[in-house]
Amino acid sequence: MSYRPREFWDRRLAEHFDLRGTGQPGLSAAYNQACYALRREVLQRALSAERFDPRGKQVLDVGCGTGFFTAFYLDHGAQVTGIDIAPTSIERLRARHPEARFELVDVSEASLDRRYDLVNAFDVLYHITDEARWERAVRTLADAVSPRGLLLLTDTFPDPARSPPKPLTTACGHWVATAPCSRQPDSGSRRRARRMCSSTASLEPGGSSTALRACCSPSTACCSASRSGATIPW
Repeated sequence: MSYRPREFWDRRLAEHFDLRGTGQPGLSAAYNQACYALRREVLQRALSAERFDPRGKQVLDVGCGTGFFTAFYLDHGAQVTGIDIAPTSIERLRARHPEARFELVDVSEASLDRRYDLVNAFDVLYHITDEARWERAVRTLADAVSPRGLLLLTDTFPDPARSPPKPLTTACGHWVATAPCSRQPDSGSRRRARRMCSSTASLEPGGSSTALRACCSPSTACCSASRSGATIPW
């Protein structure tokens, strides 16, 4: 059976429009709440490391799902636009957050007609399984960042062979992303990291910066890095 992302996520969110829908539907609400509390902490540390205050800023929440990150940014005074490929997400979040804007968009297919002070794509990109579509999505997000804005990305770098722990270090222009993962990255993951670097490094001449997290899973030790080289444990 082929993976059809729009149908898959619309069905899943229709069944679980809560943290289980975007997290682990087979596990308890308490487990998912704990995982998302950890994600919130990682996000707060990344914003702090970049000295980015969301208040009054234009924020794009990519893959807004059930609205966890949308609510975070709204609570911090941002003006939020949420995009998702699932109609259920857009319909329900429009009703829940009338003060925000929501659009049905697939960033692996369509370009964006606006720029934002912060583009947040947290735990989204690794769901794009086609390499060409993944690269198109990264470039689309990079293009959506305003001058002196911030692009916040996360992705996974797994190794099916489960090799001994080794750090992943990827030099990207003036910044370095380091992820001491429990699994050594495979060649496909390294290709993705290089492509991400080529897209995000181009932001620097315009004064923008990139906070890149390379994460294995919520249960493994990973970190975030920014252009300044600050590390943020997962």
